[in-house]
Amino acid sequence: MDKKEREERRKNVVVREVEMGEKGVEEGVKEIWKRMELEVDMKEVRRLGEGQREGEGTVLVKLGSMEEKRKVMEAKKKLRGRKERIEDDLTREERRTKWRIEGEAEAERRKGKKVQVGYMKMWVDGKMKRWDEVGEKWWETKGN
Repeated sequence: MDKKEREERRKNVVVREVEMGEKGVEEGVKEIWKRMELEVDMKEVRRLGEGQREGEGTVLVKLGSMEEKRKVMEAKKKLRGRKERIEDDLTREERRTKWRIEGEAEAERRKGKKVQVGYMKMWVDGKMKRWDEVGEKWWETKGN
């Protein structure tokens, strides 16, 4: 994957199901930050695509620093039970890999195993497996 593109996206988040209404994109995102009890420095806010329903959509938010992003990602649990979702801004290839990992995690869950998914890795019954992008295969690691 392109290292430069990854680096550019590192501080970004994608916010899904943002209610924009008449106020606009930026105000919709600020409402979400308020629900999360956050104040963050947004360098750029841009709507992606058209969205499924009128007045809602997906928004790209470029944050000021990795520290800001960390605060957002830690606080997103306050949105549990709501429709809004906050995710990393991934490249197309990273999204494809994420879907693949989530598909395999779901298959493991159907077998009755306890599965937790992280970035390019998953834990199956406490054992970590890392995804090798180049070889396109799993590596089981010892311990955590």
